[in-house]
Amino acid sequence: MYTNGGEGEELVELNRCTSKFGERPLLMPVKTVALGTSFCLKKAYFMLMADNLPGSHTPYRLTATSQSLHDLLAYVVVPFTFRLLSEYSPRVGGGVDVDRLVDEVWSEVRGDVERYSNVNINYRDLRKTLVSMMRGYAAVVMWLVKYGGFSGDGILVFPERMIVSRPVSDVLAAEELGDFLPVIGVPDVVLVDRSSRRAAVIDWKMAGAGSGNELHYVQLLLYQHILGRLFGDVYAFLVYTTERRGTTKVVSIGRNVNLKEFGVSYDYREVSDRLERARYVAQLLYGLAFCKGMLRVAVGLNKSRGLGIRVFNPERGVGKRNYPCNYCPYKTLCRYRFSRKGELDEEIARLRRGFNKMYRIAVEKKSEEYKNLIDFGACVDFDQMVFKSPRVVELVKWFGREPRPLSDDVMRYSLGRTTVYVFGGDDPLRGSQQRGVFSPILFGRYEDDEVELRSVGGRSQLTAYVRMVSPVFSVRWLPLYMYYRIRPGDRLFQNVKVCKGEVPMNIELRAIAAVENSLVKMVEKGEDLHRWWSSFIKDLVLTAVDEYG
Repeated sequence: MYTNGGEGEELVELNRCTSKFGERPLLMPVKTVALGTSFCLKKAYFMLMADNLPGSHTPYRLTATSQSLHDLLAYVVVPFTFRLLSEYSPRVGGGVDVDRLVDEVWSEVRGDVERYSNVNINYRDLRKTLVSMMRGYAAVVMWLVKYGGFSGDGILVFPERMIVSRPVSDVLAAEELGDFLPVIGVPDVVLVDRSSRRAAVIDWKMAGAGSGNELHYVQLLLYQHILGRLFGDVYAFLVYTTERRGTTKVVSIGRNVNLKEFGVSYDYREVSDRLERARYVAQLLYGLAFCKGMLRVAVGLNKSRGLGIRVFNPERGVGKRNYPCNYCPYKTLCRYRFSRKGELDEEIARLRRGFNKMYRIAVEKKSEEYKNLIDFGACVDFDQMVFKSPRVVELVKWFGREPRPLSDDVMRYSLGRTTVYVFGGDDPLRGSQQRGVFSPILFGRYEDDEVELRSVGGRSQLTAYVRMVSPVFSVRWLPLYMYYRIRPGDRLFQNVKVCKGEVPMNIELRAIAAVENSLVKMVEKGEDLHRWWSSFIKDLVLTAVDEYG
């Protein structure tokens, strides 16, 4: 974005705020930026501050059944892909028996899924929808091999792979912040072809065909743009099942792909014009988190540039049955948060100032966590990684000569008891900090007391272990374990890099939001704020502000 040409003070303010990103980084979920781009900036802000789970990508508030289906898709997609590729020949053509493949794959992975997954999966209840979704996925894979330049034996399959887009220093120093897109996301599936340097990103849609498609389109557009920094060509597809007819549908983003010969319904969406809007949304969300007056800036820029960013006002929708705010869970909080100072009771206005300070403290803490997300200055190299089980990885380093136990060569592997991120060896999706995009294949717990140096066949071997932190992350670990089991000798698992880091949490923001939301709802209902428990919460908030503000 340019600050010249009479753009006004709004753009200057926004650039001044985002130029501080290097000092106080904040990565926003791709889905949050997509929400602000496709629906409402203020709702995206509340999602960012209150409901944001770092690295989460699934639609908000999935039902238990949808969550089970989502995880099941992640567990079966790797073995399904390789079985599909072994049976499909682009020269011969024809289809494959998706029903049979799905059942065979489930029989293969069922034991590990039931033992290690943290989600209850009733395969019988989910099978019909699973088969329908995999039918759409199979059509995409077959099209990529036949027409999209993918080679069947060179495909890498990555479900639930974390991808980070972080502005590099020269972008932050420039007057034009056109590629300021600090996001973190986990696409449902990324397919990569090593030989052609092509990629495809695929999103499952759990909800009905007519609801929220625009959010998915923008989300896929953002992934497509980010991965475009690493690959020459990136395809993007949305796969879902229509509710009424139960038929599979695939929507291609950015190019018209004909899937008729593969037996699925298909469509095409051109949404590239949303990219500029999404970049502004990312900057404005960052500004709303750290700087004052950003809502005014958003409204001003929206008018001057015709960005099409929507900033709904709950007060304008009173009496309108279909006004979006009437269905928004943040309606009451939004009315309170963005009211003018004179429109609030003096005590409520004082509470809002207190909560604003607490939010700022929590966001600053979160910023420090993102600053230390991955410490690229504290990385060590291993020759090989080996899955000892679906939740334990052994790392192996060989030394040509036998080093002393306390030598620098050995001691640098003492990383402490810490979270680490593992980067694959020959991994086209790996990226780099310099490119502004990077993607570890795995993260977990590393402990010094498990590092061991021993002599093996006249050489020294150092081993260490990375362990899954919680069953919550089985949806990340299990698919990679399944890939390893199919291709244990893949170059992905050789010459890996392990870096210290952190897993950003959202506990403080959630706690503050929960207390604030409770108070706001009480005020909305006309309840007495001076009841003892309400006064206790109020005093706690104000005391905390005095203590830390």
